[in-house]
Amino acid sequence: MDWIFELLSKVYFEQSVRLKFLSVVPVLFFLWLITWLLRFLFKPLRTYGSRYPLIGSLRLWLFLILALPFIIGAWAKPFVTGGNVIAVKGNAEVIFIVDHSVSMFLKDTGLARLDIARRELEKLVSRKIIKDGDRVSLFLLQAFGLPPRLYLTEDLEGFSNEISRISRPSTLHFSNYFGSDVSGMFEKLYQSIDRQDFYNEFNLLEISEGWRPKFKRNRLIIILSDGDFFNDPNMDVNYHKNRLVNALEELKKRGVTVYPIGIGTMTETSLLEILKDYERYRQYDLQLEVDLGGISSRLHPESLETLSNVTGGMGPFIIQGVNGDASGFIESVINRHRSVNLETSLSQDKKDLWPHFLLIASVMFTAGLGFYPLVALALIITGWWLYF
Repeated sequence: MDWIFELLSKVYFEQSVRLKFLSVVPVLFFLWLITWLLRFLFKPLRTYGSRYPLIGSLRLWLFLILALPFIIGAWAKPFVTGGNVIAVKGNAEVIFIVDHSVSMFLKDTGLARLDIARRELEKLVSRKIIKDGDRVSLFLLQAFGLPPRLYLTEDLEGFSNEISRISRPSTLHFSNYFGSDVSGMFEKLYQSIDRQDFYNEFNLLEISEGWRPKFKRNRLIIILSDGDFFNDPNMDVNYHKNRLVNALEELKKRGVTVYPIGIGTMTETSLLEILKDYERYRQYDLQLEVDLGGISSRLHPESLETLSNVTGGMGPFIIQGVNGDASGFIESVINRHRSVNLETSLSQDKKDLWPHFLLIASVMFTAGLGFYPLVALALIITGWWLYF
């Protein structure tokens, strides 16, 4: 038996992720076994001259189930090689959302929450967490939904430039910073993804009726925020939470997972602290002191956890000080969505095994037919040798 295990240890699969479909085989076999058992228990009484085979017409289904692992194995592209095999990770499509609302201007973490968010993203290209061939996009979360600062692109230099532009505003006269329309943000996000996918496929701007969104496993969302989404006393919180969950469900249908990074402390901090970095009258109106009076902000990990729970993500990863570093978390979640392919060097002798897997599956199917199986098997073997 040792030689069998030694032989199997030398077999590799280029698309090993496809082997997960093998989990269907025991389920199908269990269903077949129940069907056979019921048929056996409730078979009619034996009469003179009658034949009651043990398996009977269920034989074809049994052998089809036995052939299925070899069909899936062939689909996963098995091969053997005399040298080393290298695991090569595929490209990822990462959509970054940066909370650009007024609560992110607070410095309860030592630096402004927004400055920490920018710092975390600036590391990604220099540390090769985002690699050549990856596609990235950038959205800003504010009171009113805005188009993305950067659509999905492989231009990493342009991505770095957009990240460097993220900062607190020079004045606070513009009202778009006061609030976080998180539900509208995620609604516009999946719609933007659909439009870009449709344009890439058909080179048309308007999505046609009947088109179905793409399901992509290598696409994910990373949001950097304090989670203080529902702090407006005039907001219908339940309405916006329901909208948010519906938008997240739409993303989940597209295979997009959300991974939140929380920035801030659990201590309530008055929003008036923001005004210390601005000059009264010239950089903000006096009325703003009245509007912000009595309003405070803190980190809300429970809101961020909702984003990951609904879409099947992880986190939130929490940064509560200037020394926090989310690079490891970001790298790990991106790598979760990279496909892994096995490759050999050009100098190595690689032999594909998928024809052998299909041959075994064909033999199983022929045996299940039960009609001149030896003749059919001989024809299959002869045709295989002539073709390959």
